Amino acid sequence: MYEKFILEKVKEIKKAFKGRKIKKLKRIQYTCIEHIAIEFDHNVFNIAIICYMLSKLISKPRYWQTKGINGYLQKIENSFDRLIKFSDNEQKISKTLQDIMDTVNTLDIRDKKYVHNLIEGAKIKIGSSLYSKGMTLGVASDLSGAERIEIMEYIGKTTTYERLKEPIDIKERMKKVRIIFG
Repeated sequence: MYEKFILEKVKEIKKAFKGRKIKKLKRIQYTCIEHIAIEFDHNVFNIAIICYMLSKLISKPRYWQTKGINGYLQKIENSFDRLIKFSDNEQKISKTLQDIMDTVNTLDIRDKKYVHNLIEGAKIKIGSSLYSKGMTLGVASDLSGAERIEIMEYIGKTTTYERLKEPIDIKERMKKVRIIFG
């Protein structure tokens, strides 16, 4: 089950990354967060971090102006191929996931105008998502590796809880308005 889940997510990430599909990467990230909320696994946690990092890499023009960006992108894509090839070897998976994070982080280190690097930002985001799924702040902090205060500040600045609610269609909204205003 574990190897199958990892292999499935890696293939999805590779396809989404090649297609520059930010929303797909975010959906994969949330799937991984749901998985680690039930049963923590370090490799699945790192996959969630990688999804966050790659979605930011794709969406921010500053990364695309980096000298040698194509070499970095190729290195990341080659790492996905290695992950698929060695999907039954936990040690190689761990090392390759770390290699991907290090490669993306190399691009991020060049931009010093941000307080958090991508890995720290991903940990805070994952911590807030775990908290929004009902974990205590302490557990969310322990699992994500983010400081409690960082998670609290992030939650206070975002509308994560609003995005998690199911959307209400217009007919249902009109019913509620009629009830309220008679």
